[in-house]
Amino acid sequence: MASTSDHSDVGVSVGNYNKRKRSAVWDYFKKSEIEGKSKCLLCKEVVKHLSNTSNLAKHLKGKHLPEYNIYEKPKNEDEESRKKRKPQAQSVQLTLQATINKTQKYSSTCRRQKKTRRGFSGNGSD
Repeated sequence: MASTSDHSDVGVSVGNYNKRKRSAVWDYFKKSEIEGKSKCLLCKEVVKHLSNTSNLAKHLKGKHLPEYNIYEKPKNEDEESRKKRKPQAQSVQLTLQATINKTQKYSSTCRRQKKTRRGFSGNGSD
């Protein structure tokens, strides 16, 4: 008989549910005993990082460019594949003339047309 903690028959990976993806930058750093700092495994420099990996990536880029390029390559590939899968619609602003041509036109006898003309000319006559 299976124990209550055994979920293998359900097909749900309980241990990985809602787990954040680990940054590849951690392949080059080891967390220090000091909170918010990590040691570079390549040059042994201690780098402050607090709650994100930006400074760790900057350290790689500035001091270990070949390793940084290895770290960045999967990110660039993911971005390129995302662009290929979902082409973004290019928005083009219409010219003033195209906007005017696209608008609804009123006949010269229409009250709305007369009211609009009066507003532009500043007087009550046509």
